[in-house]
Amino acid sequence: MPNATGPDGYIRSEKEEARINVLVASILGTTAGTELMDYLNSITTKRVYGPEVTDQALRHMEGQRFVVAVLAQRIVLGHKEKAK
Repeated sequence: MPNATGPDGYIRSEKEEARINVLVASILGTTAGTELMDYLNSITTKRVYGPEVTDQALRHMEGQRFVVAVLAQRIVLGHKEKAK
């Protein structure tokens, strides 16, 4: 089976990518998972810094935003995979 690059930038087999996507969607695609994602978005992607933010704080926040975005992408991909 061919390889695929996932939303996290890692190269895995398409089968493994599909498995991870379905796993994440199965867990975080629930009502509780949606509430958790809402919370994670509220403390990452919806947080705004002013000009006083340090380089270190901004880098730290961008890493957190990346992880939340990867999970959000995997939820969408997992739902698509389950619909096949």
